[in-house]
Amino acid sequence: MLPAYDAIANVLLRWLGADIESNVRLAEFQPILRFPSNLLKLQRGVTTFGGVTLSPFEISHTGDLYVDKIILGPDATLGNGCTLLPGTLLASDTMVGNLTRVTRKTDSSYGSTVLLGIPGRHMPFVMPEETKKPCRTFEQRLYKVAPVVVNHSSVLMSRSNVLSGSILHGRNRLLPFTLVMKNDQLNFNTVWSGVPARQLI
Repeated sequence: MLPAYDAIANVLLRWLGADIESNVRLAEFQPILRFPSNLLKLQRGVTTFGGVTLSPFEISHTGDLYVDKIILGPDATLGNGCTLLPGTLLASDTMVGNLTRVTRKTDSSYGSTVLLGIPGRHMPFVMPEETKKPCRTFEQRLYKVAPVVVNHSSVLMSRSNVLSGSILHGRNRLLPFTLVMKNDQLNFNTVWSGVPARQLI
């Protein structure tokens, strides 16, 4: 229907009545359409990956039908194949892991947390403000090691690569198949694509 992460998806959802703030990135548009738009709120910086399901209703063991809003806080990230049931409220910087099911009973009042499992549970680790990862290169037959710094709320999408010495200053998004060259510095709150990486927004 629409290509992954197409900005027109946000425009269409707003037109249908969804409350969608800026910098929201949706991998797949069609599954989001199955949820009532007037009950959906996606705050600034939300990112979804493939196979995300927003369930429009829940049926209890006694046969009761439950319908409610789904609200995703700023910079929330939904992993591949996760399911959100009605009444889900995610705090800011929450990461929902692959194949995780989040219900209205899932306590996600803490920010900067990771939810995993069925049902989703808090993991005993938090997302760091900054990540430093040593990277290696072979240059003129010399082995060199330099760190890559990835700051808060940055998203590296499928098959994106970051070479040694690079710094992502925070809230950066690398679209699929993006290559960040050695010693590049990506400004705060920017979107990048291409080989080599070029700033889109």
